Amino acid sequence: MQPHTLCHDQDRSALLKCIESLTINRYASRNPLSYPKVASWNQDEQNSDCCSWDGIKCDEDTGHVISLNLSSSWLYGSINSSSSLFQLVHLEWLALADNHFNFSVIPSEIVNLSRLTRLSLSGSFFAGQIPAELLELSRLEKLYFAANQLEGSIPSSFFELKNLVELELAFNKLSGTLDINKFLLNMKSLKVLVLSSKLSLLTDTTVNTYSKNFSVIGLRSCNLSEFPHFLYNQKLLDFLDYVHATLLRGPLPLPISVSTSSYLVSNNQLTGEIPPSICSLNRLYALDLSHNNLSGMLPGCLGNSSVQLLILKLQGNKFHGFIPETFSKGTNLRMIDFSGNLLQGRVPKSLANCHFDCWNAMKDVNANNLTYLQDRLLGPVGYPELTYYGFSYYSLILSNKGTELEYEKLSNLITAIILSNNSFVGEIPTSIANLKGLWTLNLSDNNLQGHIPPTLRNLIVIESLDLSNNKLSGQIPQQLGVLTTLEVFDVSDNLLTGPIPRGKQFNTFGKGSFDGNPGLCGQPLSKQCENSATSPPEEDPRSESLFAFGWKTVLIGYASGTVIGVVLGHIFSTRKDEWLAKTFRLQPKSNGRRRRVGRHRQWM
Repeated sequence: MQPHTLCHDQDRSALLKCIESLTINRYASRNPLSYPKVASWNQDEQNSDCCSWDGIKCDEDTGHVISLNLSSSWLYGSINSSSSLFQLVHLEWLALADNHFNFSVIPSEIVNLSRLTRLSLSGSFFAGQIPAELLELSRLEKLYFAANQLEGSIPSSFFELKNLVELELAFNKLSGTLDINKFLLNMKSLKVLVLSSKLSLLTDTTVNTYSKNFSVIGLRSCNLSEFPHFLYNQKLLDFLDYVHATLLRGPLPLPISVSTSSYLVSNNQLTGEIPPSICSLNRLYALDLSHNNLSGMLPGCLGNSSVQLLILKLQGNKFHGFIPETFSKGTNLRMIDFSGNLLQGRVPKSLANCHFDCWNAMKDVNANNLTYLQDRLLGPVGYPELTYYGFSYYSLILSNKGTELEYEKLSNLITAIILSNNSFVGEIPTSIANLKGLWTLNLSDNNLQGHIPPTLRNLIVIESLDLSNNKLSGQIPQQLGVLTTLEVFDVSDNLLTGPIPRGKQFNTFGKGSFDGNPGLCGQPLSKQCENSATSPPEEDPRSESLFAFGWKTVLIGYASGTVIGVVLGHIFSTRKDEWLAKTFRLQPKSNGRRRRVGRHRQWM
């Protein structure tokens, strides 16, 4: 093996000058495993070998820098046309994803890097238009510009990038019209296509003059009214995203490909029944058909057609009949949402098979245990670019009574239990307090009785607790006043009595949180309490469990009208957004806080 070749002086100098204009800011990257790679660069020694620096790879023969990977490196600042970055003319790979470049325009000088085969700028706060000069980067095979603030149309020069295998432009502000047929005919090597923006796509939905073997298709919000015909002959399609296309009509097009792992077509106008052929998709990880006009009965195979299925979202349709009794043992389902349909009958006992591991995952919020499902969804957390694979762009919106909680991006906790709008009976199980990682608990609009368990004080990270419109009695436990993270609390329309607890969070709740309980007194209600001291109710040892700790009560309940089931799985959120807003004076996106309908979906 030849001895290692030291890097060239001009490459070392260009690298050091490039980072001089940037600062290291912890909140410029969202990857939980991000770190400042350039902090370890040896800038003091004039003869330091830059080929050994973190994120750098050099050609073993020439010593020139051929790969620069500074993704998720806490970089903040602007990159302009005079940046010494563009002096690294031997670069073949350039990855700057998941940083904050302060809404810089992508400089046209990037064409100086004519040897690039891979360019990743996703999620790094670039703005302006895509430079037409990209045409000159004829060797490009992978181009990732997703999740920025890019606007304008896609340059026609893209048609000339005939070596492209992967193209991701999702979550930008791109507009204009794109002839998708012409686009695909010119780019015969393309396997991954993610446009997903406010583009208007021109496509012939009846003629297919070419064959494609895509693995990923994402045409979210692209104003399509029909499925392009080229989708019907895909053999290797792994990921299909037509979420918020809003105009898609007609029956659900299945099967697309038996190898499909993610099939997302929510928020459209699809009609008809779910075809039995869905049972052939035995590699599905995520199926989201929510918020369409689909009807009929649920196929009996839904719960066990794919042992890998993690996410099943069918809410907001017109499905009727019973939930199939087909959730087999060993199922990996983590998120189930059947709300807003016409389902009825008993909650299937086999649904209990979905939850045992989930409950255990929520019992410990120790940081060492936060990777319970992370690897199942995304694989290793350290990603060189913000790719569209897995569920890195998946979001979850929990809605109730005109109020929405929206969670975007990835967190490591299973944190939501929603069983509202059913006819469940019995008492709230004290064992639910063991789920210390719970952020959202919604048991509203049922027929629950008995006391509110004082053990709920153990939900130390709870943000939203909704027990409204039941038949709960007794006092609100004074112990709940210690829940400093609680932002939403609703016990209205019950049979509660006694004084309302006081505390940091309880002092912020309005009277609407307590209305409909004639026996309650104290602020914020106008009814004053007597001076006599009251003590919190004792726990009832006979309390039965609604959940995986017994399933005795929940499984005898009857669902009337709407069955919301259980929403379990990753909550897509980041706790760093508020810090980003303070640091960069940005408008933060929602991080799961409760708010009235009318949400902003800003991808940061």
